[in-house]
Amino acid sequence: MRIVSVMGGGLHFAFLGIAAILLLASSNVSAGTYSSGRTALISLSRAQDLVSGASHGRARALSVFPGPDGLEGIVVALVAKGSARSIIWATPNAKAVLIGNLVDAQGQNLNELAEVAQNLRTSPLTALQAATQPASMSALTPGSGPILTFFIDPNCIFCNRLYRALTPEVRAGKLRIRFVLVGIVKRDSPQRAMSILSSADPLKAIGQDETHFDAAIEEGGYRIRTSPTPAAAAAVKANDQLMSRMGAVGTPTLLYCSKAADGHVEMMKGVPADIPSFVSDLATGPAPECHA
Repeated sequence: MRIVSVMGGGLHFAFLGIAAILLLASSNVSAGTYSSGRTALISLSRAQDLVSGASHGRARALSVFPGPDGLEGIVVALVAKGSARSIIWATPNAKAVLIGNLVDAQGQNLNELAEVAQNLRTSPLTALQAATQPASMSALTPGSGPILTFFIDPNCIFCNRLYRALTPEVRAGKLRIRFVLVGIVKRDSPQRAMSILSSADPLKAIGQDETHFDAAIEEGGYRIRTSPTPAAAAAVKANDQLMSRMGAVGTPTLLYCSKAADGHVEMMKGVPADIPSFVSDLATGPAPECHA
């Protein structure tokens, strides 16, 4: 498993204003799998003292786990009720914390892999399986080739650019696209997404939305219906929640089987830099959701 981000991401911990990006060459992380092979060296109480002091009492430690290259992982949350959990790293002597994304020599974001391992987010494979359930009301292009699952907001200009870039590849039979509609970019995105899913032919409606997209105001071209179907409303809400569980905060978000990762399911946030290379890397499995 690997999670790739090609667009800017957010900070992981609110009490500091900058994120530290650390590059590690760790023998404990390979082929997209997070593993440490040891037990945590610091106790939860010691981690709590460190987190409380570093955050001036605004955050708390929830659990500890062994990190790569001697670091200790700490699952934290702000003291405020309902705050999201995230991961920070502590030095082995528990005298300092490292805030931000830990990146290994292969470019893998170890924070995101650890979040999956610590059940803070849904894995790409689990997310892909959920996205293919009937309740998501996903729309699959016809033809042959590996399947790319594309979380798309009807008002997303980056989604529109990717849609236009991939359309010739789809017509050439190099891939199929499974569109999963979400509504997160603009105020009327949920209503537009629901309207598309309420149509007689959602795949055709997606095409109309993207073909008539107004780039000047970043707005989709499909007309909003005043009364979407209950199924469409439920699907958009569920798809939004699935994206949140995946740790994805923007569109496009892509799920696919990668040849470079031996067919394992990967997640990409943003538009691929090299479309032909990206398409050629798509695999048809082993996950059945990548070919059926």
